[in-house]
Amino acid sequence: MQLLGVAVFHQGNLPEALELLDRAVGIDPEAPDYHCNRGMILSVMGRPEEAAAELRRALELKSDYVEAHYQLAHAEGALGRNDLAIAAYERTLALRPDFAEASNDLGVLLATRGESGAAIAAFQRAVALRPDYLEGWRNMAKALREARREEEELAARRRVVELKPESEEAFTELAVTLTSMGRLEEALEASEKAAELSPDSAERWSNLGTAYHRLGRLDEAFAAQRRALEMNPQLAQAHLNLSLLYLLSGDFDRGWSEYEWRWRMIHTIVPEPRFSQTMWDGRNLEGRRILLHPEGGYGDTIQFVRYAPLVAARGGQVVLGCAEELFRLLQTVDGVAELAVTGAEIPKFEVHCPLLSLPRALKTTDHPPAEAPYIHADPALAKRWAMALEGISAGLKIGLVWAGRPEYFNDRNRSIPLARFERLAAVSGAWFCSLQKGKAGEQIGALAGSWRPTDWTGELRDFADTAALISGLDLIISVDTAMAHLAGAMGKPVWVFLPYVPDWRWRMTGERTVWYPTMRLFRQARAGDWETPFAEAESALRELAAGKDR
Repeated sequence: MQLLGVAVFHQGNLPEALELLDRAVGIDPEAPDYHCNRGMILSVMGRPEEAAAELRRALELKSDYVEAHYQLAHAEGALGRNDLAIAAYERTLALRPDFAEASNDLGVLLATRGESGAAIAAFQRAVALRPDYLEGWRNMAKALREARREEEELAARRRVVELKPESEEAFTELAVTLTSMGRLEEALEASEKAAELSPDSAERWSNLGTAYHRLGRLDEAFAAQRRALEMNPQLAQAHLNLSLLYLLSGDFDRGWSEYEWRWRMIHTIVPEPRFSQTMWDGRNLEGRRILLHPEGGYGDTIQFVRYAPLVAARGGQVVLGCAEELFRLLQTVDGVAELAVTGAEIPKFEVHCPLLSLPRALKTTDHPPAEAPYIHADPALAKRWAMALEGISAGLKIGLVWAGRPEYFNDRNRSIPLARFERLAAVSGAWFCSLQKGKAGEQIGALAGSWRPTDWTGELRDFADTAALISGLDLIISVDTAMAHLAGAMGKPVWVFLPYVPDWRWRMTGERTVWYPTMRLFRQARAGDWETPFAEAESALRELAAGKDR
């Protein structure tokens, strides 16, 4: 009866299999196999509480029953009793050390708890036991990615490709890993292979277009995204990728229109705004209150808050949402009637609009408003920093930012080690202070030479404090971060170092940007080449310092 029940289970008839096991248990209630198999069937049927009870009964009858421990681990995990599940997996492996699947499943559970080191060890054990264990290699690669162990992750991804060379998904995952490591040519090869294996997949063609985009091969990127949309006109990722290409190329009209597809992305860092109120379409507001709410990082808010006066000019009372770190700073913005910290209680409003949807709503897509300054430092705070700067004898007082948030997907290409800036510090008549917040600020202490930028960042609580310090400086030199936007929005001279393929807002060529009249862009001549922009910046800084001395 029990064997028949297991056979029926493997045929997929779960109710009949359970009925047969019920009868088997009735005939011999002391048989551990019957209880174990019944528990397994109950688990597959989505009845984990009953399954766990049945499996515990099997273990009462046979305490070293490996399969019962293993199935109990599954049931306890399904019930969210992770400690019990882990204990069951560990008992399984103690009884049967060569059980690769149990080690893999233990790793999955440990990974969900954020125990990446222990999870990776479990996956390593699984693939050591079974070198051809595809799922183990995939899970290990994912865990290694979470742990930022890139070289090991890459080796695992390559092993997955070896084991399943016909899998377009394996090549897509390999491309993602290579991209995050900055190995863009290899990432393109992997993306091309994924598209070759799945030529009718719109998603794979869109991924290929992104690979071309990151290499600056824009014509091929456009072609791939358009091919993806021919296959699937509703593919949100292709529309969004196409929007970034249009914006990078300066076609704001089509770019902002396509950018609205971002809300339809399945996986996105920007959640769709969920308000019962209507999204504003640019019509006259006739005194209604409108909520402008942020998306993305601090830099996006600073860049797009410039539109607030234009919204107010349409007859609206502007309520501006912002991060707490920006709250004091943005009180200086014209056209804003009220500020609200993101996550706090929102004041009443009738319509709303995301900040990055304003160019489309206001129909300013041909050329963004670039007037600056539109953000100002608090006079009292600025006076305090002006007094602190009075004792600096150098002709040029320069604020320095060398790194962005490490969590940003393209941070490897935009952030620059502080040590590279020492050549600028060698320019006579230039004095530097750090505006660098976060862990990257620790690089000051690691500088090998005698040069050290003055570090007052411990006194900068938020962007209002930083703006006050910036107001007393002659120049800001920065990588592509919120500080560059802040200096530009304040109308301060600011130099920005850009990777070969920059963010869409900086275009692909040119020293100037339509967004900030006082900003100068220093670009890589090719991917990874910081020598060219630094040589240009050093020459420009020498000229500027010489003029300041006169």
